[in-house]
Amino acid sequence: MLTNFKSTSYINNQWLSLPADGEGMLSDGKLLARRHLWQEGPWHCLTWEFTNQGDSPIAMGSCHLAEIDTLQDSGRADSIYLDSNGGWFSGVVRVTSRLPNMDWEYWKEVFCAQEDIAWADAIQGGDLSNGSHYSLGGMSIYLRPNHPALFLGFVVPRQRSTAMPIVLNDPQTGTVRCIALVNNFAGYQLQPGETITTETALWREDANPHRLLEEYADFCVKVRNLRLRHDTPPIGWLSWYGYRLEITEEECVRIADFINREYPGFGFNYFQVDLGYNTQNLPGQWFGTNNHFSRGLAHYCEEIRKRGFTPGIWCAAFCVAESSDFFREHPDACTRWSGDAPGCWFWEPKDPLYYLDPTHPAAQEFIAKVLNHFKEAGAEYFKIDFMNRLGRVDHEFQPHDAKIVKGTQAYRLACQTLTDHLAPTDYLYSCSNLLFDSVGYASTSMSACDIANTGIRKALAEGDDSKLNFYRMQFATTMARYYIHKKFLLLNPDGICIAPPADREEAWFRTLFVGMSGGQVFLGDRFDLAEPAVRDYVKRVLPPYGEAARPVDLFRKPYPDGRPEILHLHTPQREVVGLFNFGGRDAIEVDWQELGLSGKYEAWEFYERKYLGVLDTTRPFAYPLPFPSARVLLLTPVSDRPQVIATTFHFTGGAVELSDIAFDQSTNTLHGKLIRPAGDVGSLNIKVPDGFTCDLAEATPNVVGLPLVGTGTPLDWEVHCATM
Repeated sequence: MLTNFKSTSYINNQWLSLPADGEGMLSDGKLLARRHLWQEGPWHCLTWEFTNQGDSPIAMGSCHLAEIDTLQDSGRADSIYLDSNGGWFSGVVRVTSRLPNMDWEYWKEVFCAQEDIAWADAIQGGDLSNGSHYSLGGMSIYLRPNHPALFLGFVVPRQRSTAMPIVLNDPQTGTVRCIALVNNFAGYQLQPGETITTETALWREDANPHRLLEEYADFCVKVRNLRLRHDTPPIGWLSWYGYRLEITEEECVRIADFINREYPGFGFNYFQVDLGYNTQNLPGQWFGTNNHFSRGLAHYCEEIRKRGFTPGIWCAAFCVAESSDFFREHPDACTRWSGDAPGCWFWEPKDPLYYLDPTHPAAQEFIAKVLNHFKEAGAEYFKIDFMNRLGRVDHEFQPHDAKIVKGTQAYRLACQTLTDHLAPTDYLYSCSNLLFDSVGYASTSMSACDIANTGIRKALAEGDDSKLNFYRMQFATTMARYYIHKKFLLLNPDGICIAPPADREEAWFRTLFVGMSGGQVFLGDRFDLAEPAVRDYVKRVLPPYGEAARPVDLFRKPYPDGRPEILHLHTPQREVVGLFNFGGRDAIEVDWQELGLSGKYEAWEFYERKYLGVLDTTRPFAYPLPFPSARVLLLTPVSDRPQVIATTFHFTGGAVELSDIAFDQSTNTLHGKLIRPAGDVGSLNIKVPDGFTCDLAEATPNVVGLPLVGTGTPLDWEVHCATM
């Protein structure tokens, strides 16, 4: 726990100690500093407030609200949960390691204060690689053997300042060298008479790190009075993985028709086109279309609406190419991509690239014009990409509006500009963004990097594991953020990719991941080229169950040794356990205590349609499965009456497709209702216990199958049994 901490702040380009007793004057008696320390339930809360009582501006830099230089019993066995706040890694790493794709070497220059980099560099002896941890998402959990987990972080969404925990460990021994809760005012010029307050720091301990994550989200929802923009995961299609820049209006229309034939009644609504439609495919050139959409966006949207879909559009709204009209007319409203020179757009023609200054009136007017253009064309789903650098704090960016703090406040101003020009029903997907700073504005957020196209198992067979490693990283990052789903915003697993060369196993683990994330279900590639049986797997995760599974082994499998592979969903009918073999093992061992389960369960594997018998949680259990692959265990408490233990319709085994199930003892009849789209073929798997018989054919000993076909409306079904 944080006790006997010190506090420091970088003021007028020098580090100053903050008053140990919580209040005092700094900067030659011109700056009043006040500490506010309180407790809400188990949460310890801390802010520092600064008031300029002088007659000239004061430059406010980083503030270390609380800093300690030791942690009892820290060492090499420790690990830490970190969140990159973007599409980069989120999860647990060894303290002697580092985030695998969020290193100090680049992103620190964009999102961290220079004074903090120098401070950390001095402590770490000039090497900010292994052992140097910063959690841009604003929170972390420190784990030591034989100690409660220690939460360190800030209330999100942060309001004005970028704030994060920084943890520095000895890269050899793992011993803590320093832990600091850091708020960066990013050089803000505090005017005479003005007061500024840090973000609210939090800490607490708990034996259960999952509980820390989940109750942290609950606490933030309460403190910030958060309301979801949308609370139901959407179903749709996106163009990127299937077509990249080769997408055309004609192909969009063909795919829309194909979806209507292939998935009638399955709820497909949104139809989102990615980059490939606008003038030269350049950012800033949003008001015209290229020859792939020669009749314009309005015509495209009209054709999509005729087919029953809501049009969606991708747009890098805050990026502009150097050749764009806006840059030529308003260069003062633009800032370099990063560093001393602009970067270049990723695709041809690779124009120099700039960001809009979200505080500049001309930039705000341009965003309004862009969104109004799309809305007039008919779009109601907006995927706004490449937003993360709007939260930059480096010296290259100086906001036009000096009252805005660089970092979080500038980023959230950009988000507000978007929502100011959208209807409340418009769906907003913030992409390549800062996830926690998008909370309160976005419907959903990029939850990991792009999921990438298929061919994982094919590449492995050829000796290339790079595709699997990349996919595994995105899977683990998304599921490490399970606790934010339906609290901060909707989790987003990206698209379902099942096109060749995906085989059955790859299609299974890709669709199951999307289903167990609880987020959107969007077809993402040339799924129309897959075999009909493979396309059918998409139906098995529709409609979305809507709840995110808990990665139960998240905290015992730190990177680089491992990553979570066991996902658990609790449904009213049964426990749903997803097993993902991405680590090359012969079998996945199930820890019943980790799942929080006790007693005996009827066990059914969904994909292979296998009855596994009764599993006793007092005994160890390991399930064999190929590498890489996934399986779903459906676990139903044992009963002395006939009961449904699974269906073949949906991976949850009844949570979305069955209702009103009851067993009538007077007639020995099991009955209920099936709710599936018309023509969807499947069966209910019913366990008939000893003492009963049933005239249905056995799918396996003591389990009978009831074939059913969906009607699009609730379908009554019943099974008559007899006592022996």
